Amino acid sequence: MHEQKQRPVAQIRLAIDSAASEPVVIPPEETEHGILFHPSGIPSFVQKELPEEVSDKINVGTAGEPDMHSCTIRTYYGIFRDKEEDSQLYCPKCGRQLAGNGTVSSTLFHLPEGSAYTRLEVIRHRYRCTNKECRYSYVYPISFQASGHMVTQLLFDYVKQLLSYGLSYRQIASITGLNKNTISAINSQAV
Repeated sequence: MHEQKQRPVAQIRLAIDSAASEPVVIPPEETEHGILFHPSGIPSFVQKELPEEVSDKINVGTAGEPDMHSCTIRTYYGIFRDKEEDSQLYCPKCGRQLAGNGTVSSTLFHLPEGSAYTRLEVIRHRYRCTNKECRYSYVYPISFQASGHMVTQLLFDYVKQLLSYGLSYRQIASITGLNKNTISAINSQAV
């Protein structure tokens, strides 16, 4: 009989993306329960820690006709890495170099995982012009965000696919965690 080697239950360091500057450290208590990692399909999102899971109620109806559902929401925290982010940036107004000016956080709805709705908490670097009189500032747009919506392009395409199958807005809302007005807006944009 083949004897399986036991890995020590200790901290496991895992680089989720090769662009990550620091690997994710998984605490021992998490490894005892088993962890499944899979590619996200979003190479410019670098996950920095394990996702946070909360139980909540969300409105899959509208403000006028609320339809509250109990659900699990899983939030992944990470940093947006643009291919051009390390290049020098210059102000389009005055031509001076831009300098780092902190970060900004955006939350996007993402594809559901089983019965859990998912969100990506994306940290991006903010830049400002070094010319104090110019006051120009810049934040890289999120390349995987669907235009005009706070959802990933992957979720946007998934909603369009569900609409093509003839599912109702309420059914799609229950599957994705989006409200019916967002689904309606995606539907009108997709046509």
